[in-house]
Amino acid sequence: MNTVEEGAIAHEKEHRNIHGDMDVEKGRGDEELDSRGTGLSRKREEESLPPLKGLSFLDRFLVLWILVAMGIGIAIGNTVDSAGPALQKGEFVGVSIPIAIGLLVMMYPILCKVRYETLHLLLSHKALWIQIGISFVLNWIIAPLFMVGLAWAFLPDRQDLREGLIFVGVARCIAMVLIWTDLAKGDGDYCAVLVAFNSILQIVLFAPLAIFYVQVVSHGEKTNVSYEKVAQSVAVFLGIPLGAAVLTRLALRAVIGEERYQRRFLRYIGPLSLIGLLYTIIILFASQGAHVVRQITDVLRVCAPLLVYFLVLFSATVWFCYKMGFEYKLSCVQGFTAASNNFELAIAVVVAVYGASSGQALASTVGPLIEVPVLVVLVRPRTQQAVLLSTNKSDTLAVAVAVALAVAVALAVAVALALALALALFLALALALALFLALALALALAVTLAVAVTLASASASAAIASVSAIASAPAPASASASARPPARPSAPRQRSPAPNCAVAQSPPPAHEAPFAARHRPNGHNGFEWSHPTDRGRRLPVPAHNSNYLENGRYYHGYRRGMYQYPCDEPEKDRMDIYHKLFSVARRDLLHQAPVPHSGETRILDLGTGTGIWAIDMADKFLNAEVLGLDLVNIQPERIPPNLRFRVPRDYESPWSLGEDSWDLIHLRMACGSVTSWPELYQKVFSHLKPGSGWIEHVEIDMQPRCDDGTLDPKGKLVQWYGYLADATWRVSRPIAYDHRTRHNLQAAGFIDIQETVIRVPYNSWPNDPHQKDIGRWYNLGITEGLDALSFAPLTRVYQWDLNAHVKPLLEGVRKEICNRKIHAYNNIHIWTARRPQQ
Repeated sequence: MNTVEEGAIAHEKEHRNIHGDMDVEKGRGDEELDSRGTGLSRKREEESLPPLKGLSFLDRFLVLWILVAMGIGIAIGNTVDSAGPALQKGEFVGVSIPIAIGLLVMMYPILCKVRYETLHLLLSHKALWIQIGISFVLNWIIAPLFMVGLAWAFLPDRQDLREGLIFVGVARCIAMVLIWTDLAKGDGDYCAVLVAFNSILQIVLFAPLAIFYVQVVSHGEKTNVSYEKVAQSVAVFLGIPLGAAVLTRLALRAVIGEERYQRRFLRYIGPLSLIGLLYTIIILFASQGAHVVRQITDVLRVCAPLLVYFLVLFSATVWFCYKMGFEYKLSCVQGFTAASNNFELAIAVVVAVYGASSGQALASTVGPLIEVPVLVVLVRPRTQQAVLLSTNKSDTLAVAVAVALAVAVALAVAVALALALALALFLALALALALFLALALALALAVTLAVAVTLASASASAAIASVSAIASAPAPASASASARPPARPSAPRQRSPAPNCAVAQSPPPAHEAPFAARHRPNGHNGFEWSHPTDRGRRLPVPAHNSNYLENGRYYHGYRRGMYQYPCDEPEKDRMDIYHKLFSVARRDLLHQAPVPHSGETRILDLGTGTGIWAIDMADKFLNAEVLGLDLVNIQPERIPPNLRFRVPRDYESPWSLGEDSWDLIHLRMACGSVTSWPELYQKVFSHLKPGSGWIEHVEIDMQPRCDDGTLDPKGKLVQWYGYLADATWRVSRPIAYDHRTRHNLQAAGFIDIQETVIRVPYNSWPNDPHQKDIGRWYNLGITEGLDALSFAPLTRVYQWDLNAHVKPLLEGVRKEICNRKIHAYNNIHIWTARRPQQ
């Protein structure tokens, strides 16, 4: 036996005596050393492996508590309309105060357990520094890189979820690893050293490594991450509780003694960590509200890479360390430290950087759901026996079988978690539905009684109202038809045949095709409103004699020449196709910013176009006042009663709409019609409600992109975009997407700025079904809209002949857009930001 081993055994005996384990016999460790001299014998290790009962009551059912917390949060978010805005009022370093409190509370008890006072003694052993070096490589290089690879392998189409997982991979565990080590009878002192070591390293390395792994290693596009923001979050949500924990431990141990500190103080404050975690989860899910219900698929997709991460990293680390001749106690600690993660810190930083309702926050919140059951399986005796204690090369098959069994058990646990989560969501929705039905029944009873009492008078009043409505009905708008573009037919018009593509495109689903009949009805095919009658407000129909014909397309005459796109029937179709495109790309999500379902809600739609988005919002929020602004009247005449349009209105001119009064201001596809984004954002900022008003800005970056070299950089598509971007820039209304959007929003004063990027292929070339559907709709929209986008800029600025230059160029563009061998795409950027409380 060497000197280091004798010292380790003596230290272990002393440590046990301090904690009251007085029955340890002297020399017991010497008798149980195996022939390899690597620590405890296999028999001793098997006997020391604890059952699941080693966990406390709270820790044993941690997964259940997390599911319950998620269910409570979802129920609150779906039944209390004002929960989201209320929970986001008041901020501390970019995080709402309720969430910040939970983050600080759950970190403090964990850090109080670290034995900072003994670090200098343990670090005096050279052999320990070798272990620390191995731990550094595993924790700060291999583990994050492995998480990056898994994130790309399982989530290639979801940048937000990938980034959330990468943040989880960089956050090294300083909490639950102490529990796992104790259950597996690992070296507690060495684990304490690694916890303290990683705590210090996280303050120094977390921010730069997070930036490196997110932006450099993962080759992500421009993200929301900045070094200052991450460093500030780490310094606050790790530095503050770490400093408080060090002071608490050193001061209390000097006052009440080591034993009372360990047995009483830590016992009393220990549950605060779990309570803080559950409280934070409730607040996070309550803030997201109904948005979480739509993310069940995302939750399950995040579970898959986490499951592989825990199993592979733990098993590989322990097997490698054990085969290198390290003691089981040390190998066990290395495995749990490498496989565990500091989800508390990851949640804190992600919420501060991306916001509570982001996909990154969702990905970090899912982590404990997988880590706890998987690592509980790994500390069970039989799993330890087969996976951790194989010392001979002939045991490789047993290791493989054991890992396979562990994977099977973990998969079963994941399925059970998915079912439990689905059940929790179902119960939350059932509760909300029951409350709604109760209110509906009460209202129906009241209405029935009122009708029974006043039936005669109500009938007379209805008759009088009908006569008055007929007498006051406005005259048909056909009187001015001669001055308008050709009238829209009652039935949906037949579109021109699809362009002669190199590879034929599959059309969109037939049941989704008739835009005109569903979204812009005339007198013969009206909306089936959710209101009692279809007597919506009719808009005044101004004369269209100011519209003029240019290159075969009608353009409006209001501020003639300022707006570069037509206002005729094909343009209406293009706008409605793009509305459907956004609906498919966003998975039927009409808006991303939170909107109150009760109270005096006001929604403003800038550049409303055909008004299709405003109509959908008015139908969804019957209590809200919805207003749409546009330069030209191309909106339907029959609209919901809570919707108004103001035309002609230029949103770059001074507003008279009431400052500090709007809950949501929406802007979509405005590139090409705005001269100054900073001025527009400042105007929007001043009109939003302080503390609860949101802007939602949706744009398509039309610059062609391609990742596999199939797009010719000198082809027609690239040429066309270059000409279009230059022509619109020359008239000070660039169609190019502004990559300074984040800076402009911050300069205007907005906070909680979040960006979502969705890839939009030019056709159905992707294999992913969702991307394929997006490509079909985008192909239809852009092929039918090329003329509208190109005619005015190219002929007015370059003075090109329409037939000799413009149309041949567009024909070549159509062919490339429809060629499925060209894997080109654009990006949709969805920005949401909130005005802070002043």
